[in-house]
Amino acid sequence: MHSNRVSHVDNRIVSLGQPWVRPIVRGKAKAKCEFGAKLDINVSNGFTRSVLADWIYRNKKNISFCQSLGIQILGKPLGRPKKSISEDDQKLLRKVERKTEIDRIEVERKFSHAKGSFGLGLIRTRLKETSLTSIALAILALNVAHIVRFFRAFFYEMVEWMENELKIINKKKYDIRSVGIN
Repeated sequence: MHSNRVSHVDNRIVSLGQPWVRPIVRGKAKAKCEFGAKLDINVSNGFTRSVLADWIYRNKKNISFCQSLGIQILGKPLGRPKKSISEDDQKLLRKVERKTEIDRIEVERKFSHAKGSFGLGLIRTRLKETSLTSIALAILALNVAHIVRFFRAFFYEMVEWMENELKIINKKKYDIRSVGIN
């Protein structure tokens, strides 16, 4: 590397246990570099029109790909910040950035939930295919849990509605009996 004056090596092995894993430079205070699968999830209610991408995904290739599909990638623009921006544009830009960050909270919450409750942060398999299967099963379990919560809430609402209907019916029966005695 020194004699060739390069600072990276293609296809280097950074983990003997998982040789297919690449380092991900994140720049966090705890660890500048993380190792593991690079994973992205989609939290939506239908067709995706915008992507709240982490800065790691905001590159020219991904931006042009999304633009070709009519999908907008939200987040800070690439490159240096523009020097001459009007105050109104700065306010609008800050407002959009704030909304984007607030929307990202839901995505980060899903990652945290998957790591804590469904073992997504504990994947130690050695083969790439097994790791991908473990990740897919964790995401599947996350989605099934979401569906179960929906049906549980629906079931409780139905039970409450039926109890209220039975109370009304029973009340009418007693009203009819009291009318018949007189």
